[in-house]
Formats: sequence, C-alpha cells, structure tokens
Amino acid sequence: MKIEDIYMRDPYILLHEGVYYLTGTTDRHWMGGRSEGLKIYTSTDLENFDGPHTVFQPSDNFWSYECWWAPELHFYNGKFYIFCTFHNKDMKRKGTQILVSETVMGPYRPLSDELATNEEWECLDGTLYVEDGQPYCVYCREWTVIGNGEIYFQQLSPDLTRKIGPSAKMTDAKSASWTVGLNHHDPKRYDDYITDGPCLYRMKNGDLIMLWSSFSTKGYTVGMAKPMNKKINGWWHHLPETLFSGDGGHCMVFRDKEDALRLSLHVNNSQHGYEHPCLYTLDENDRALVLLK
Repeated sequence: MKIEDIYMRDPYILLHEGVYYLTGTTDRHWMGGRSEGLKIYTSTDLENFDGPHTVFQPSDNFWSYECWWAPELHFYNGKFYIFCTFHNKDMKRKGTQILVSETVMGPYRPLSDELATNEEWECLDGTLYVEDGQPYCVYCREWTVIGNGEIYFQQLSPDLTRKIGPSAKMTDAKSASWTVGLNHHDPKRYDDYITDGPCLYRMKNGDLIMLWSSFSTKGYTVGMAKPMNKKINGWWHHLPETLFSGDGGHCMVFRDKEDALRLSLHVNNSQHGYEHPCLYTLDENDRALVLLK
C-alpha cells in the first residue's frame, strides 16, 4: 500500500540494512478501548509498504491494554527497542515503557517492569537520545493534570533497564511564543497548553535541536528549541519560527538511503480517522532545520 493509505498517528521510521521500518499509533480508537497491538510496516523505497505485522499485543499478564501511543523503533547496542506510551486508567498509570527484541520484527517483550518516565506523573511520548555514549529518555509530562505541558530528560542505565537519578525539566509549552491554549476542560478557559512528541537531532554545525509539537493558531504545529550549551542539560530556548504548521505534527527525523534528511509526521490531525504519515525533505541553515517544499 501507499504511505498515504496507511492509517497512523505519530509515525516513526527506522532504516536498517536497506529496509525502512514504519511504526506508530495505529489504533483508530486511540483515546480508549482495547489496543489491537503494535504494528510495523516495511518498505524499500518509502513509497510502497507491506504489512501491518503485529510485533506486540495485549495479554492478561501485561498491565496495560488500551491507549497504546507513539511507539518508536530504535536500534541500540545490537538490539531493537520500542519506546511506547501505555496507559491503565484504573491504575492511574500512564508512561513510556521500553520493549526489546533481538530481531527487528520481534516479537517484543518488556525490558523491565519499570517505566522510563516518572511513575508519579502522567507522562507520554518518550524517545531515546544518546549523548556522549550516555542514553536518555526524553519525554512529555501530560498537560491534562498540570495545564501547561512540560518536557523532561531522564538519564538511563547503559542497558536501558532502569532510571538513574531524577528527571530534569527542559522546557514547557507556554514558553514558546507560537503556542496557543485549548479549552478541553472548561469552555471559559483556554489555558491548556500541550507538549507532544519530542525528537532530538544533532546538526552538522554541532548544535542540538529538539522538534516538538503543540497547537498554534494554524492548528497542530511542529516547533523547535535549542540549548545554549549544545547539551541536553543546557538552558533550552524556543525558536520563534515553526518548522511545520497546518494540522500536522508529532514528528521525527531520519536519513534515507541517499543520506537526505527526512521529516516524518502525521497530517489531518483534527480529522480523526483520516490521519496518515507524511514525509518531507529537510535542510539545515546556520541555526535551524528548514522544510523544503
């Protein structure tokens, strides 16, 4: 099938040994109801895709069965890992847990019982970032409880099985000049600010840049932030310009077979049931990433 024919939110692509592996949120009832499992599509040209192939599915001995969001597929230290947001409303537990497999198509199993995100908060959209050989989970703290969504980094052990030390705040949604609030809780209030889908990328000039999603006056939008010291533990500031606006977001970046820098995100965010992955080519200038038309 063609990529625009795949129903998916939060698309993530891994290129491994000449094959593109695409995963993301594939449950159409992604706000509730039993998940149909984590899926992977495969392609050799980013145009024609095979699948879906189920690589992890709900079971009686797993703590979550619904709201499986934003799986990311990573190859790290010789193994394949899925970072996925899981939820259990009865347990009041929401966060990113890491799955592992020796082969890219699974089956995957929980790496440990521990979440990679803060167990005391509602968290989502954890991603793997490695700096100077040290792995981190970068994730969002849900706006649903605190009103103003935040982004944190959490140091992980080298084998990813446990957290090391406390999380550290990187930024929050209201700090960006382009974000607008929503009125999900009260029609008289517009102060719910969302953080979604952080993705970190090291630019050719050495700068570290984070892409993340929220809402602007143009709808679901991808913005950019950078630390002053080019390190994850630096003081993060938001760039005034956005990378993508117009009802699409939760993106990631990767290099294709021709070494071109690509952006993957879902579009039709407001048209539930019609969301699908979309690919763009990116370029770099001396301060940010640029979307090529």
